[in-house]
Amino acid sequence: MPLISVIIPTRNRASLLREALESVLTVGAAHQDRFTLETLVIDDGSTDETAEVVGRYPARLLHTAGTHGASAGRNVGLAAAQGDYIAFLDDDDVWLPDNVSAQLAMLEAHPEYGLVFAQAQRTEEDLTPFGDLEPPGPAESGWIFERLLYFWPQVGMMLVRAEVAREVGPFDESLVSLEDWDYILRIAKKWQIGWVETPVILFRQRSVESVSLMHNREPFLDLVFRRHTRDLPLSSRFRLERVLLKHKGWFASQYLNSSFRHDQIGDHGEAKRARWYAFQSSPMHTSWLLLRLHGRNPLAASHE
Repeated sequence: MPLISVIIPTRNRASLLREALESVLTVGAAHQDRFTLETLVIDDGSTDETAEVVGRYPARLLHTAGTHGASAGRNVGLAAAQGDYIAFLDDDDVWLPDNVSAQLAMLEAHPEYGLVFAQAQRTEEDLTPFGDLEPPGPAESGWIFERLLYFWPQVGMMLVRAEVAREVGPFDESLVSLEDWDYILRIAKKWQIGWVETPVILFRQRSVESVSLMHNREPFLDLVFRRHTRDLPLSSRFRLERVLLKHKGWFASQYLNSSFRHDQIGDHGEAKRARWYAFQSSPMHTSWLLLRLHGRNPLAASHE
């Protein structure tokens, strides 16, 4: 029976961590005849009751050397993991009942796959679902490196072979954001990847995203994208520029959403800053979105 190591980095989120651990235990109990779970919680300098919460569950508590972020925590977990396969979970997210079982079935059926990922359901902070499943189908498996440039698989939907994890190396701790995208792209360059169209995680979203936090994360979009496309032929790099532009448009839309939410709560300075960041990210997308919101669809007007 395979052993799956579940790595959960955390910092000062004891109440959310409790939900995350409960979801992992539920999956383990439901599939105990299929696999066993080793749960590793890596504390990144918490000052709340994290240790007490972990002590109530069959989980091993490890620590980073200071406060270095989620990637450092995952790397501590990877070094300690004893499993045949590695799974991940952020401390504010929740596994659904099919997590790891769906990916495991595909990995066992396809020894050529180094990693299998599934889909996430975005939720409000209270775990109320909204929106479509991410990433959208149709699912595609095999040598799908280029397809993976089009979206950012959430780390909690991945199951990776332990030998692949050891060979590809640790998460890049210099990346403040999109480190999980960088991780799966590194794997996809060397191994075939499987994709299961099954929701396996509730991906919790903040009600009001910090504009500064979002702005600090955005430069890593260019960094990761360029890192993984710079060795491609010039024709491929030119063709894929539209993918990068699409991602920048997504950031622009998130800045605008944040600006509206900050306006609603009376924080007009933060709302103004968010709109400025949206224009910096993608003037074209921002202008189009603002025109649309004011009832003037430029695409429709262009056909008049």
